[in-house]
Amino acid sequence: MLPTHVNLIKLRAESAPTIERLKRAGVDERKFFTRHAFMGPIHSAFWGSLLFYGKPFLDSFPERKFGGFSIRLGPTQYESPVAVSLFSPKGRRLFSAKLGFDEGAVIVEALQGAPVPDWRSPEAESVARWVKGKYGAARQFDVPVNKWLVEFERLTSVPAPNYLIKEIEKIAAANDYKEVHIRRPEKLWWYMFYEGKGGHEEFLDRLRKLYYGVGKAEGYRKSGDFLVKKLLR
Repeated sequence: MLPTHVNLIKLRAESAPTIERLKRAGVDERKFFTRHAFMGPIHSAFWGSLLFYGKPFLDSFPERKFGGFSIRLGPTQYESPVAVSLFSPKGRRLFSAKLGFDEGAVIVEALQGAPVPDWRSPEAESVARWVKGKYGAARQFDVPVNKWLVEFERLTSVPAPNYLIKEIEKIAAANDYKEVHIRRPEKLWWYMFYEGKGGHEEFLDRLRKLYYGVGKAEGYRKSGDFLVKKLLR
């Protein structure tokens, strides 16, 4: 939550350079200053929090390019208007970590990948996966995945979501943030929506595996609504 003494009109005026930087990154100014009502009050991704707590991070996050890929700030929607995103050599968004901020903390409001491509798509690559059945039996299936995500992991030896989290931690530590938080999957609007409708256990299981897999690999611990990592100073 913002301190009560923060004057939002003054904050918006004083943050003009940050807003311009975000606009150059493709963030729609109108969407930045509004939010989707059905997502609820995610205070850490409200524009006031983004500008008040997030300014050092947003002002200093660099664009990185290697092997044709790029990592930079970019537009997103729903949980937050701005994200750290990985783009393919063709400029397509492959994965995003949506941003929020609180006092001393960078918050990853959501992790979102590119849609799974159709088998016939030139973007698709076949990968063998073992899938555990309802009664414990495991079978191997060939599933389509985005070929650029496969290529990125070959290039870096790190899966895309883990790489983005590492980049966020690096810039957060350089700007004296004390912690990085990842919102737990069960606290996501999408999770609660599909859990309420029923019949989506496979989707919810994938969400849990993604968030808790990344969190465990990168040294995060469960704390309230978040997975939390204290940054070394």
